[in-house]
Amino acid sequence: MIYLKQMIDDFTTTNVPNNYADWDENKSYIVEETPSNDSTCVYENYVYRAVSENQGKIPTENLGTHWIKYGTANSRAMINLRSQDSTIVEGGDIVVTFKKRLINGIVIGNFSGNSLTVENLDDGGNIVDTPVEYTQSPNEDVFDYYSYIYSEYSVSSENAKFFRLNDIGTQIRVTITSNSATGVAKCGFLVGGEITDMGSTINNVAFNFNSYSTKSIDEFGTLSIKKRGVQELVDFETVVKNTEMRQRKSQLKAIYDEILAFVVDEDEGSIYDNLIAFGTIENSAIIINEFDKQVISWSIMESI
Repeated sequence: MIYLKQMIDDFTTTNVPNNYADWDENKSYIVEETPSNDSTCVYENYVYRAVSENQGKIPTENLGTHWIKYGTANSRAMINLRSQDSTIVEGGDIVVTFKKRLINGIVIGNFSGNSLTVENLDDGGNIVDTPVEYTQSPNEDVFDYYSYIYSEYSVSSENAKFFRLNDIGTQIRVTITSNSATGVAKCGFLVGGEITDMGSTINNVAFNFNSYSTKSIDEFGTLSIKKRGVQELVDFETVVKNTEMRQRKSQLKAIYDEILAFVVDEDEGSIYDNLIAFGTIENSAIIINEFDKQVISWSIMESI
């Protein structure tokens, strides 16, 4: 199992539109019932609405008095720390570039589209390494098509892919081509980080689910369900050598209460979509024994 901590905090270029304009310190914002660019703006990955007339008031520093957080900006939804927010482009592809830094692994999840391409670039935007690619099968397209039509009744596509990158270049470009059936390109989360190995995964990975829906029965016995988010809970174990135990213990302690991408199946050609979990450690334990290898148990709670 490996994990990656998000190192993408912004894009150097993006073709993804936002519903509202970026915050302008020279603009006078008003209060209005229906949000528009006169009352609403994008600032540091989020959308804010004015609750009082203001000019030059930074949204993050004036929450409650002049602004309220209204949601995640469409162009940045894929890099925030929630798996069920999505960046969506209708009638086109998603194409973003960002600084490479120490990034040698990319995780793309909850996506819809015909193909994924990840490329290492130099400062001039030239490709400096062989691109890594993934193309969805026709069956996956059919699934996405019906998910799109019946989006009110079905969950979004939950596929996820992991890519290793060579240590070359200064930028990374990610392209998600639009789905041929719907014309939509979507990405739920894009995580780029430095790969950290936490041992080999043992068989019998358990996927559990935690529903936040509410259920009620009236006096006539009629069942009513108010649908809300469904959270994944992933349980598994990894095995490490005795000589690595002290290092692994320190690493485990350091990542508690962090939201990370956990790649349970490290094989880049995984037929199980790498068994990727995007969330935080609910609990973990190191099981000590007298053998030359030790076991670490993991329980990962999805960040929704």
